[in-house]
Amino acid sequence: MNLSKWTKIGRLVADPETKKTENGQLTKVRIAVNRKVGGEDQASFYELEGWDKVAERLATLKKGQPAYFEGEDWIRTWEVKDKSGNVVRDDDGKPKLNRAVSYRCYQIRYLTTKSEQATEEGGEEDAPW
Repeated sequence: MNLSKWTKIGRLVADPETKKTENGQLTKVRIAVNRKVGGEDQASFYELEGWDKVAERLATLKKGQPAYFEGEDWIRTWEVKDKSGNVVRDDDGKPKLNRAVSYRCYQIRYLTTKSEQATEEGGEEDAPW
């Protein structure tokens, strides 16, 4: 079995965006993850998404709130199309492709800056950091 698992701890840079789709409820959040590079703070930004029950939990987060996320990444690929809707091809006649990494959440822990504890549904537990 193969798994591409990731963990992110960061702050929301905007309120969550939720919408209903034919496949269920989808919520997207954008987070900033800060780190030190050469003694300077540097931020990396990620857009995370969750479906159904996870989407409901993501939707409760607010801009500026710190949180811990776990999930897996999915690479989505689609053909590039021109303004007329025709598939764009390279010099060899193969369709040109776009790729994007989708970070799908399956676990979220709400963090509080005062107690530095992670709170999940059903109770509190010590934060792992």
